Amino acid sequence: LEPSASFTVRDFRDRALPVIDDILRKGRTPILVGGTLYYVQALLWPSLLDDTPAIADQPERQQEAQDAAADKTDHVAAIRAEFDTPEAMHAELERLDPRTAERFHPSDQRKVIRNLQIIRETGELPSTLLQRQQDMRVTEQLRFHCNVLWLTCDQEMHDDRLSRRVDKMMKAG
Repeated sequence: LEPSASFTVRDFRDRALPVIDDILRKGRTPILVGGTLYYVQALLWPSLLDDTPAIADQPERQQEAQDAAADKTDHVAAIRAEFDTPEAMHAELERLDPRTAERFHPSDQRKVIRNLQIIRETGELPSTLLQRQQDMRVTEQLRFHCNVLWLTCDQEMHDDRLSRRVDKMMKAG
C-alpha cells in the first residue's frame, strides 16, 4: 500500500477479518495490538458499514468516490472557510444536530468538521446514525470471543513518545 493511498476503516476491516478467521481456523489466537478504537471496534462488532455496499461493489459510484477522495481536502477547506471561528463552526453543528454538538468541544475542529461533512454528504444527522448503530445492539453481537487489554499512561509522556516516533519515521522516509 502506497503511503498516499486511501485506506479506510472498511478497507482495514475487510482485509483483517479473513486473516483473523484463518488464524482461528488453525486453532491459534489472533492478537491485535495498537490502533485506534474506531478500527478495533470495526473488527469486533458489526456496524452500519456492514449494511452499506462498498464503493468497490458499485462501479457506477467509483468515479464519484475517486473525485470525492481527490476533493476531500477541498471539502474540509470549504467548511473551514465558511466559518470565521471554530466556535461558529461548532454553532452550526449545534444548530443542525444538537445531540452530536454536545459531544465535542468547539476546539475539536477535526470532529466538528467531520460531523458537518457527514450531514452534507449523507443528508443524515450523525446522532441519528449513532442511534441506529446503538439500536443494532452491537455490544451484544461481538464477532469473536475476545479479551481486551487497555493500557493507559500519562498524556504528556504519550504525546512525547508519539512525537519522537513520528519524527523517526519521517527521517526514515
